[in-house]
Amino acid sequence: MYIFVSWGSKVSLLIIATSFTLISEGYEPARGLPQDERHDYLNETLLFHGLLGASPLEPKLAIPIPTLELYRRCRLRCPQFSVQQWMKVLCDLANINYTSTLREQFSDAFDAYLDILHHVDKTLKMALGRDGPTWRILHSCPPCQYKLEGEAPLNPSIMGALDGNNSLKRFVRADRQSDMLTFNSDYFLSRETVDQFAHEVKRKVKTSDKESVIEIEGDPTDGHSSVATCSDRWRAAMADTLKGMYNAFEETGVFVSVCRHGFIWTIVDMIRSGELAKYPLATIDRLLSVLPPGLGLGYDIACSFSTTLRQSSLGKRQQMTGLRMVVPAFHGHAHNRFCQLGFHILMSQGFGLEDLETCERVFSASNSVARLTRHATQFHRRQFIEMFFRQWDAEKYEHLGQFLLNNYKQALEILRDMPVRIQSLLPGRHISDAQFSTWLQEEHKYLNSKKSEPEKDILATQYVGLLSKHEEAHSLWASSQKLAVQATWATDQARLRQVTHDAWEGVVFLQKELQQVEENLDVGTRWTPEQPEYQRAADYIRTCKFQVAVDKLEGLVVQWLFELTKANVSQTGYKMRMHISKALQSRSKAIQRALKAYNDAALTLDPPRPKLTWSQIVEYTTLAEFELLRSGACDDICNLDWAEARHREAGICQLKILRAQEELQRLNIEVKCLATWIVNDEASLDAAITKCQGSDPLLAKAMMGFTAEQKRVNRRVQATLHNIYDLDGYSGEAGIGQREAGHRDGVNEDLGSEQDEEMDDMINDVFEGVMNSTLAE
Repeated sequence: MYIFVSWGSKVSLLIIATSFTLISEGYEPARGLPQDERHDYLNETLLFHGLLGASPLEPKLAIPIPTLELYRRCRLRCPQFSVQQWMKVLCDLANINYTSTLREQFSDAFDAYLDILHHVDKTLKMALGRDGPTWRILHSCPPCQYKLEGEAPLNPSIMGALDGNNSLKRFVRADRQSDMLTFNSDYFLSRETVDQFAHEVKRKVKTSDKESVIEIEGDPTDGHSSVATCSDRWRAAMADTLKGMYNAFEETGVFVSVCRHGFIWTIVDMIRSGELAKYPLATIDRLLSVLPPGLGLGYDIACSFSTTLRQSSLGKRQQMTGLRMVVPAFHGHAHNRFCQLGFHILMSQGFGLEDLETCERVFSASNSVARLTRHATQFHRRQFIEMFFRQWDAEKYEHLGQFLLNNYKQALEILRDMPVRIQSLLPGRHISDAQFSTWLQEEHKYLNSKKSEPEKDILATQYVGLLSKHEEAHSLWASSQKLAVQATWATDQARLRQVTHDAWEGVVFLQKELQQVEENLDVGTRWTPEQPEYQRAADYIRTCKFQVAVDKLEGLVVQWLFELTKANVSQTGYKMRMHISKALQSRSKAIQRALKAYNDAALTLDPPRPKLTWSQIVEYTTLAEFELLRSGACDDICNLDWAEARHREAGICQLKILRAQEELQRLNIEVKCLATWIVNDEASLDAAITKCQGSDPLLAKAMMGFTAEQKRVNRRVQATLHNIYDLDGYSGEAGIGQREAGHRDGVNEDLGSEQDEEMDDMINDVFEGVMNSTLAE
């Protein structure tokens, strides 16, 4: 029995398989492929000859395995390259008209091919002893997780980041709800796992029709009893982003966790919601269960979420494992100074020069997949996302040596330049590390004392405001009464009598309010503008107005900084850039108006505060400067050492020196871990190949291909490691170490475990088909 096929005369990219109709124009005459009697299905014979049918039982279209592999490789390098675009290329090469049916058939064949590769990969992992549910997380990053004997302890032991992104959304479509396919991946946490934390945090929201309060799932900041300004900004940004999203999309984005080198740990689908607390809680639960103690994580709202985490069911585990939460470097722009002193990564000991903005880099790249996920099925959305992140991890490993080299150069540069900078700021003075630390502690203590306004000052402000309103109301009543007496027309008299009556009611109401406040303040005699108490309260009111002007100016500058950054982010489209450009223009005008309001308010203070100029504002890169403006209005702190501008800048330089020293210590360990991993991993792969060659030659052949690719990448990484060894200032060891006892080498001793026979036969057919030269003849 023969199967007749036709293929293009120039390129063997598209194969039409049929036993009835032959395509003649532009194609060679049909050839017969002998069907093996052992094959029960047509696809088995096609696979044996290096083809894959587009349907399970009676395929009318078959795709060569090399064509499917070529498209897979193209998709890995260009995630937005869709099946439709690829099919049009094939049709052009074969000189046939493109139809949507061909696209659907190729998509089905590609799904089947990926499933076969998944089983091949699963078989390889089982043979190598790398098939555990947590093996990928535990071994994804050699510098982080490959521990050596005699290695100095680090705190944090491993650094990573977590954050959510709403680009990888998927529309709700009624015609795709019946899709029963499920895509299993060790990258994703299941919905059931995530929903275990759905009721850990509650958020109370007033309904529009009643004043009652309902409880819904809370966001990561809802565990904080008094929400800080930085949490308010985060919520406002999320609200603007997610308006109208929940009803239109089934999955509204992803929440990911990554190590500091960029390797993906976990992915969570956000379902019809924004960034709820259950997503980071479920992620941290998995990380605490798998990774060693001493984990350090960066999260853009780590300040508020730390309270949420302590109050959750993970609170005790966080304390036992020593988990530390910090705010990444750039997100520190949106946090107040008090928060920065406690959570900013530059202020956090042990984190080195890492900024932990890794998630933002991941999202900048993954945005390219978004155009394919919007209208995909749930199965294909996850398939697209997993393909992207597997390739992302592969590329991160390929450039791992360069990452370490760049960080080492940066640390050495800081240690060379920062002492010179400190000397230029503080000429002729030597300030110890302890003194810089003392300044930070004094600033933290001062800001902590100013977290809330004294109740007496609030009541005094309210009292002076009521006195002013009472005086105005009494003056209005007296004026209207005088006009009513002088009026001659009856209509005017009636209207003025009504005005006088209303004015008197206002005077009576304010009189009652004044009496209540006087009782609370224990005022014996009503204050007058000449009294010191009145004047102090009036000064306090002017100070509050000044602080409001500072808040307004601060908020606009923060938005301006974020928009400037977004305008330069990779994958930001032309329309978005134009929109941001217009926003920056209007924002600049708003900042100028807010700056004028600030300077006007600054002149009302006693003594007047210095004026700010536009050139000063555009140089502000953190909120610490605004915090000084705000605090300095209440107390004279300008003469304090920690508030002096040169001391503050010198303190930042000193912090960078300390972080650079920590970075070098960590890099020396990571370089040696990576070098040792490469040698040991290649040895384990070679041993596994040797063991399989006699029992399973096809599996050994697959292992050889995997090992050859791995060694090619390893040579590149090792070359970069040698560049690190050659650096002037390298202080680590140029060699390999001994892996810490108690770890498996990664080779499964039981290579003879039973496999699913049907899938095993299919895999063997694929291997034979790829190596078979039938189609080339």
